[in-house]
Amino acid sequence: MRRKARVVKLNRNAELDAAESRQQRWSAADEATFQRTDRSPQRASKGIAVNSFPRSAWERKVVLLGNNFATSATQSVEDLCSHAERGNKVHTQRSCLRRELRSGFALKRGSVSKGVFTTDIRGKMILLGTGTSVGVPMVGCGCPVCLSDNPRNKRTRCSAILGLPQGNLLIDTSPDVREQLLRERVGIVHAVLYTHEHADHVFGLDDLRMMQFYLGGPVPLYCEPSVENRIRKSFDYAFSEEAKTHAGATPQLAFHRIGLEPFEVLGQRVTPIRMRHGRRFEVLGFRFGNVAYCTDTNSIPPESMEKLTGLDVLILDALRPRGHATHFSLEEAVKIAERLQPRQTYFTHMSHELEHEATNAALPPNMKLAFDGMRIELT
Repeated sequence: MRRKARVVKLNRNAELDAAESRQQRWSAADEATFQRTDRSPQRASKGIAVNSFPRSAWERKVVLLGNNFATSATQSVEDLCSHAERGNKVHTQRSCLRRELRSGFALKRGSVSKGVFTTDIRGKMILLGTGTSVGVPMVGCGCPVCLSDNPRNKRTRCSAILGLPQGNLLIDTSPDVREQLLRERVGIVHAVLYTHEHADHVFGLDDLRMMQFYLGGPVPLYCEPSVENRIRKSFDYAFSEEAKTHAGATPQLAFHRIGLEPFEVLGQRVTPIRMRHGRRFEVLGFRFGNVAYCTDTNSIPPESMEKLTGLDVLILDALRPRGHATHFSLEEAVKIAERLQPRQTYFTHMSHELEHEATNAALPPNMKLAFDGMRIELT
């Protein structure tokens, strides 16, 4: 056993020496691979980029060590301190290194982030999902759209994300949100904005558990009281007073109630738009500058229509060719777009009854079906 332990220790030391000799310089490839999340409220409030590359030698060393020696998503401060001390490759004073780690990369409970891998989407809205509540393809369906090879006929549940001056704002947490964020390589969500409380817009919330580490605290949720009540019921374990088994066991959430008054989030003014979703439900659409997002509706009151004039882009609910009790049909949605006259309209929350290419060919030139992954410039 002693001989085996000695061999393992020697191999570990050889690994460390080799890795450190390779990592004396911080290369362009390293810069492109490891991005650090700056959690400083002061920097965020001044509109400074939320994601930036590690700048100091200490920060770079931590990322490189974390990449080479961490066996999971995080590595303890004590382990990284011992690596840094060994051979005097970097500053060897443990207390100084610990302070630097905690100021730049530290998460709660003394662990160190390896860095957040994400894409800079500032100035853009990405439609993460454009499908109805059951998605497309639909389980058990063999129709031509569900069996289509065209990727634009594959629709995950409705959601969108905006790259704002001070971070990424997610609209709704669909059950597909994890795959959506991975697909678009968006690694961090700074806040969530909810349209309403239905399952296909809320039930992916637990997949944001990692964000509490990246943000250094709870994820802000902007929603109406009805959405907050639904979240507190459906995710009651997140609000339990019982001691958590470990860090990250449940999402950390902070509610910010909204109504119909405009408000600011992440450096962007947001105007809520009241809409009807059938006879029983009221929902919110949102206007961001000259771009508006209005899903899950079959009725927009006159006072709300006034808030939707002069748009560059309108994203609007259009479930299927036939009418529906809670959603606009495609024909109804086209009529709304003709009244509002935005420069461009994209239809979302679509079922398998709308084939992408054939439907687009029949629409007016300034109206198209949206698709998963579509990017829209914020104006």
